[in-house]
Amino acid sequence: MEEGVRNRSWKMVHKGRGIEVKGQVQLTVILLSSKVYAKMNPETRVEEKRGERVEVGRSRGLRITRRDRELLAMMAMARYLSSEQIQRMFFSGRTEAACRIRLFQLAGLGKQPQPTPYIRRLRFRSFEGKWFSAWAPTPLGYVVTRAVLGTEPKLPAGDISASFLEHCVRLNDLLVALASTGNARLPSARSLPFRWLASDSVRLPWRDYDRHAGIHRARIIQPDATLELPALSKRYFLECEMGTQPLLSEDPSRAGATAHKLDRYSRFMSTYVDTEMKRTAYAVVFPDRWPAQLVFLLNTPTRRDHVRGLFGKWGRERTLSISVQALTFDEAVSHFRTLLGSAAPPQKPQATDSIALTQAEFSQLHHFFYSATRRLKHARDQAKELKNPSLEVPDYPSNTDEVMHLLRRLSARFTNPVSQPR
Repeated sequence: MEEGVRNRSWKMVHKGRGIEVKGQVQLTVILLSSKVYAKMNPETRVEEKRGERVEVGRSRGLRITRRDRELLAMMAMARYLSSEQIQRMFFSGRTEAACRIRLFQLAGLGKQPQPTPYIRRLRFRSFEGKWFSAWAPTPLGYVVTRAVLGTEPKLPAGDISASFLEHCVRLNDLLVALASTGNARLPSARSLPFRWLASDSVRLPWRDYDRHAGIHRARIIQPDATLELPALSKRYFLECEMGTQPLLSEDPSRAGATAHKLDRYSRFMSTYVDTEMKRTAYAVVFPDRWPAQLVFLLNTPTRRDHVRGLFGKWGRERTLSISVQALTFDEAVSHFRTLLGSAAPPQKPQATDSIALTQAEFSQLHHFFYSATRRLKHARDQAKELKNPSLEVPDYPSNTDEVMHLLRRLSARFTNPVSQPR
């Protein structure tokens, strides 16, 4: 995607001090100069009040949990996440209302608006005309992610256009699928077996000779996202195709056309930047020189087949300097999960996939589960009645519904046992 198409430049001006911040500069300078950094950072300010240690700076009582921090870190990595994506990763087994309430609290949109929200809400309309919500970190939210990611967060230069927002959220379906743990554990952004670089984090510049004008022109590519697999030393440039751009176009300004993307990536990979022809533009941006592949993500198998046909035609007419692949989103999830699995250390083989369970043992499990959930419900009700914002209400485990359905299936089996063949 061309630079400038998706970004609207913006400025943050600190009134009365003449400090102008454009793009990404030291975020802490802004916060310190406006004398709110201590309030924004929940880890640095503790006051003594009536002999008790009272932690402040948490947006007037809003307590940031580990799940909130991981959510902010994943959101900073993706730039934008939809409500459905957030619920899938961080509220699995919980109701949609529970997810929405927490998001509204973090955004300062609840019954008690917060003066310093951690996230912000963006509304957009899909191509089908449906309205959806996307969420992005505020500058304060990016400050919180620093401790989670272990690196200084990169503040984006501005919001993408409304027309590109659905495109970005759709692409992040792949990130969500790869990051979701599939169990009760929260996904940890710092422990992911891959690196996900958003579109504004990677720029691929090179210089190309314009034969018509007889001059060299500066070119640049911004992949929709870049996926890196450190264990395999591989890099993937991802291009999300929503079907709104043609496969072929005679207009050179239609940079979104699939054929033009192939040409530009190929030129970037093959262009040398030195007279000895030893360093390519790719090696300048990525000194590790990992093998790179261009992956087109398509919504339908029909579009995928058309793009693959274009690859074949292109390969017969000219040489591609980069490996290419076209996958549907479901195929991409399966493909990259397989790669991540092959990079993981081998696990010890299981002796068996099933175990025998007696009815007495099942009764013990059944009693323990329902007794524990009843006591947890009672504890939650008591915590809510106290109405203390600093008191964390205990959550149900994320797989509570799955375990309940499992116990019901087992109960049905013991109630109506399957007759064994004689």
